[in-house]
Amino acid sequence: MTRRISGLPDIVGSLAFTKDGRTLAVGSMGRAGAPHLRLLDVDSRKVTYEAAPAMGEVYSLAWAETADSRYLAVCGNLGIGLWKAPLSDPTNMEQVYEVQRPFCLATVIDPQARFMVWVENERELKAWDIPTSRELPLHAPEMQQGWHGLTLLPD
Repeated sequence: MTRRISGLPDIVGSLAFTKDGRTLAVGSMGRAGAPHLRLLDVDSRKVTYEAAPAMGEVYSLAWAETADSRYLAVCGNLGIGLWKAPLSDPTNMEQVYEVQRPFCLATVIDPQARFMVWVENERELKAWDIPTSRELPLHAPEMQQGWHGLTLLPD
């Protein structure tokens, strides 16, 4: 089910809090060209960052932190992307990866921001090595009804 967040003009499709709970990533669906990715400061309830990613409507969001940076994996109906911000300036988001891929329903990023995994074309799992900026081979079964959620084990 999707709902509106007060003050946001679009229907929300995905939410994800940072580890410290101070920032909320909001993925929206709706008007073409609209900012479908927004970051909100939880305390002030103000938008601190927004983007209209080429991946279109945002269906899934996932955060990870390293010693000095915060990463946000995003996927939507037209592709996937990865943003990075220094912990010293969390509103300074830099897009480090974006690729057009068919219909991404879910994404996950490991806690150390080493790799992200996403669902492509509703049925196939794909993986990306973040430090080397390359796709990884991933052997997983293709699902008949599609993958709608992902998680990673701690190890």
